[in-house]
Amino acid sequence: MSLLVSLTIGASALLLGLLALVLLIEVLAAIVRRPSDLVTSRPGHRPRVAVLIPAHNESTCIVPTLDDVRQQLSPGDRLLVVADNCTDDTASVAAQAGAHVVCRNDTSRLGKGYALDFGIRHLQSDPPEVLVIIDADCRVAPGSIERLSTTASELKRPVQSKNLMLAPKNSPPEKRVAEFTWRIKNLIRPLGLSNLGLPCQMLGTGMAFPWTLTREVTFARGTLAEDVEIGLELARQRHPALFCPSAMVTSDFPSTREGTNSQRRRWEGGHLNIIKTAPLLIIKGVTSGDKNLLSLAVDICVPPLSLLAIAILLVTSAAVLLAICTLYTAPLAICAADLLVLLAALSLSWWVYGRDVIPAKHLYRLGAFFLSKFPIYLDLLVRRTSTQWTRTRRGGP
Repeated sequence: MSLLVSLTIGASALLLGLLALVLLIEVLAAIVRRPSDLVTSRPGHRPRVAVLIPAHNESTCIVPTLDDVRQQLSPGDRLLVVADNCTDDTASVAAQAGAHVVCRNDTSRLGKGYALDFGIRHLQSDPPEVLVIIDADCRVAPGSIERLSTTASELKRPVQSKNLMLAPKNSPPEKRVAEFTWRIKNLIRPLGLSNLGLPCQMLGTGMAFPWTLTREVTFARGTLAEDVEIGLELARQRHPALFCPSAMVTSDFPSTREGTNSQRRRWEGGHLNIIKTAPLLIIKGVTSGDKNLLSLAVDICVPPLSLLAIAILLVTSAAVLLAICTLYTAPLAICAADLLVLLAALSLSWWVYGRDVIPAKHLYRLGAFFLSKFPIYLDLLVRRTSTQWTRTRRGGP
C-alpha cells in the first residue's frame, strides 16, 4: 500500500513538474527576445476589413469601443455589431455611435460563438478580405486594426493581438496581482511561443482571420472557451494562429466581488474543459508530425496558474507526510524541484514584465491570490459551469 501511495505522489509530482517546466520555458523565451512586428506592411497596402463586435447587454460600455474602432477604419471597411439576445438598449446605442447593427434573438442557442456565426453569415453578401473580432467592452490601441489585418492578409493565417486586463485606478493590491497573472497568460506565454517560432492560442478578442478561413471553421458553438476551440480547429487544418504583440486590446477587471467571482469561474471552467481535449491533440500532433498542433496541445495542458500552484502545494504536503511516515523522500525531492521551477517562472515574469504592476512589497499577495481561487476549483468539481453567455458585472449601472 505504501508503495502505491509513493508511486502516486511521485507520478503526480513529475507531471506537475513537467507542466511547470513548460511554463518556465515559455517565460524564458519571452525574456530572451523582445517583441517585434511580424509584418512590415507595404506602402498603400491595406486589406478591406470588417470588424465584428458581438454584444450581449453592453450598452453601458460599448461606445468607447466603437469610437476606438471607427477611428481606425478606412473607406470600404465595415463595422458590425451583433446585439445578441439583449434586454437593454445595446442595439440603439451602437447604431447611434455609427455601427451597423443586427439583432439576434434565439434563447435556445446561447453563447458568444452563435453571435459570431450570425455576424459572419450577415457579412457573406459583401465579404471583406479580413475579419477582425473585438469584444464590446474592450479598448483598441491605435493602429491595432491595421497591424492585425495586414498580418493576417499577407501571411494568410489567423492573428491574435496582445489582450490585457487592467486593474481600475485605486484598485486594491489583489487586483494588481490579478493583472500581473493575466499578463503572464496573455502576453508572456504567447510571446514566448512566438519567439520559439510556434503559434499561440486565440484569446477571444483582438483576433483577425483572412476571410477565406472563416469558411473552414465552425464559429457556432455554445462553449465557454470557443476562442481556444476555434484556434485549435484551425491548427488541425494547418492554419495555426500567430501572435502580434504590436496590436493591443485592453479591458478592465470588474470592480465588484460578484463580477470578479463570476468572471473567474467562467475562465477557469472553460480552461479546464479544454484541457480534457489535450491528450488526443498531442497524439494527433505526434502522429502527423505537426509541431504547431503539438505545441498548442502542450500549451493548453498547463492549467490556470492558481490551480498549478495549489496542486503543487497539495502534492508537496502529501510528500512531506510520506517522508515523515516512511522516510521515503524521493517524491519530496521532486516536489521541491517543482516549487523551484514555478518560483523561477514567477520571479522572472515579475522582474521583466511585472514590476510596473506589483511593487516588491506586495509580492507576498500572490500566495493569497492563488489560495483565494481554491473554492472556485472545489465548486467546479461538484457543479457544472454554465455555458450561457453572461455579461460580467463591472460595477455601475
